[in-house]
Amino acid sequence: MTSFKLISTKLATLLAIAILASLFTMTSQAAVLWSETFTVSAAGNYDTYNSHAWVANDKLLQQNVSSTINPWTGTATDTVAIAGRTDRLGTIGIAAFFNADTASGTITNIFKTGISVTNPGTLTYDAMKGATTVTGSLQLMVQVGSQWYVNATSVTPSGSGSSTDFSTKATSYTFDFTTATNSTWYTYTPAVTGTYALGSSLTLDISQQTITGIGWYETLGTSSALYVDNMVINSIPEPTTVVLFGSGALGLFWQAKRRRHS
Repeated sequence: MTSFKLISTKLATLLAIAILASLFTMTSQAAVLWSETFTVSAAGNYDTYNSHAWVANDKLLQQNVSSTINPWTGTATDTVAIAGRTDRLGTIGIAAFFNADTASGTITNIFKTGISVTNPGTLTYDAMKGATTVTGSLQLMVQVGSQWYVNATSVTPSGSGSSTDFSTKATSYTFDFTTATNSTWYTYTPAVTGTYALGSSLTLDISQQTITGIGWYETLGTSSALYVDNMVINSIPEPTTVVLFGSGALGLFWQAKRRRHS
C-alpha cells in the first residue's frame, strides 16, 4: 500500500512538472477580427476606392480622389485605385498609390470607417514599392470613436516590382498593438479641403480601445508607387486555457507534495 502511494505520488509530481513545462510552449489561437483583400473581379481591371467603402484624400490637390482609377495614366496628379492582378490564387486586388507629380512628399491617405474591432492584437499586411528607386512610406491610421490617430512609425517596403509581381515580391509586415502600447500617435482630421497636417502627439494604448476605422497615411516621392494588400487584424490570444492548465498542474503538484509529507 505504501509503495502504491509512493508511486502515485511520483506520477502526480511528474505529471504536474510535464504540464508546467508545456505551458512555456502553449499559445491559444488568435481570431481574425477584420480583414481586407481589395478584391477585383478581373485581372487588369481597376476599381475605385469608394466602391469598396474606402475614402482616398490627396494632400497636394486637397480633394477627395476616391473615384480616380488607373494609377498609371495620371498626368501631373496623384492617382489611386484598387488594381486587379492574377496570381496562384486567381484574380486578387491590391490598393495602389501613384504619385505622378513633380513635387515629392505628396501624401494620399486612405481610410475606412464603420468597423468595430475590440481587443486588437496584431495587424498583418503585405506591401511593395513600384521600383527600387521609389521613395515612399506607410504609417498606420486608426480611428477610435470619431478621432483619427496616425502612428509615428513609418514603414518603407523592401520589396519592389510591377503590380503583377506583388504575389512574389511583396513583403509581409506585422504591427503589434500589444507591444506598441503607449507608443507615439498623432491626432489627425481627414478632410476634403484644408491642411493635411498631423496634429498633436500623444501616447495611447490602442490595444485597449475599440477601433472604429483603419487606413494608411502614405508619403510618396516623385513618380513613385506603393501597393498594399491582405490587411488582417487578429485578436489578442486568450490566456484562459493556459491559466486553467496551470491551476490544475499546481494543484496536482501541491497535492503530491502533501501526500509525501503525510
